[in-house]
Amino acid sequence: MRQTTRAQFQQSVRGYLIAIGATAAVTAVRLAVSGMVGNFAPIVSFTIAITIAAWYGGLKPGLLATLLSFQSAN
Repeated sequence: MRQTTRAQFQQSVRGYLIAIGATAAVTAVRLAVSGMVGNFAPIVSFTIAITIAAWYGGLKPGLLATLLSFQSAN
């Protein structure tokens, strides 16, 4: 029983790390291209990070990626 709980915890943490990492990667790309396109880097690019986080981690990591994306876009 303990192994199942540990595996579930590790899977949960992995989902949150993926959400943070995917959002950070999209933010870095947006910063890199902002010199070429100015401040008009599309916010829609964050849908990639949100989709990846939700796909691998589920609802809560997807919501975390959404929140982080909103904070990064402002």
